[in-house]
Amino acid sequence: MKEVKASFPDSIYTQRISLIDREGSLGGDILHRFNLIIDYSGQKISFKKNSFCNKPFYYSISGMIVQHRGYTVINDYDINGIKKESFTEKNEAYLGVDNIVSEQKLVISNNFVLKPKYEITNIRPGSSADLAGLKKGDILLQVNGINAYKYKLSDLNNLFSSEEGKKIRIKIKRLGIEVKCKFYLKKII
Repeated sequence: MKEVKASFPDSIYTQRISLIDREGSLGGDILHRFNLIIDYSGQKISFKKNSFCNKPFYYSISGMIVQHRGYTVINDYDINGIKKESFTEKNEAYLGVDNIVSEQKLVISNNFVLKPKYEITNIRPGSSADLAGLKKGDILLQVNGINAYKYKLSDLNNLFSSEEGKKIRIKIKRLGIEVKCKFYLKKII
């Protein structure tokens, strides 16, 4: 394997792990490249290469680590049966005025749902995200104009590990204040 990316946990993460007879760990980015064969009677574990074996290794070239941090409540409302995503502020106001003028009945249905909340849990010093002013503890609100809760965590990680030079626009919440940042993905290795 070429250009394998590895991480080395510090003493905080290994406090409760016995280091006797320990030679290291295999992470998911290595393991998903093999089919695991367990021979219980022979007490052996074998690895057989699969189609992912020769794929390149990726890492977050944004310089930040994002994790799922609970949930946020979203009002996924509709107006007269039309979902919220179909409206802009302009036509929501127009719809309200139109209904008042024509005296039609305006029906708003509120549907409160839980959606994932993502937090920046680490920033690599000197990285693009660091230079853009992002900080550990920032809550992602939007990424490239899309509400963060609409992403899967894996999609965010893939985006932050994509091509060098890609522009990333982020809106975050820090201490109750919304802040917009932008940066370009940059490889450091």
